[in-house]
Amino acid sequence: MPHLTGFPGQSYHADENHDEKVDTELEQTEDTFLAEIEAWSTKRERGDTYKLNSGTWADEMDLFEGFFAGMTTDEVSAWYKAACSDVNGRPLHGTSDKEEDVKKYEALTEEQKQELDGISGATMSLRDPHGDILGAIEKAWAAAKDTNITIGQ
Repeated sequence: MPHLTGFPGQSYHADENHDEKVDTELEQTEDTFLAEIEAWSTKRERGDTYKLNSGTWADEMDLFEGFFAGMTTDEVSAWYKAACSDVNGRPLHGTSDKEEDVKKYEALTEEQKQELDGISGATMSLRDPHGDILGAIEKAWAAAKDTNITIGQ
């Protein structure tokens, strides 16, 4: 998993075996900083090595990408509001035991439930403390610029 230790000139505690005890101090130099940046890769670039409980990050993103294709950001946001958990930001698949999720799922139409069945492999959150995929879609649309391309002969 790529990580950024910090910026040059700073030191950081390291718990290398994840036992909640500091094992060492990491001194970040310009060389170590640049090496970490060079080694960075996106979740999509990490592909099959980025495992989730239900498969890989790329598998789930492919499902979401296919499902959202052709939708406006307003449509994606409305779908999220209707069909995703307010508790954890994940699509509702009728399997949650959380009262809020159960009520929300029961309020969906049969058509909406069938749409969710079509992306049943997409279980990761679209908005939680780990990331805000929905927010990224909304910001990308808000920052989009009109483009006029003329093709000449």
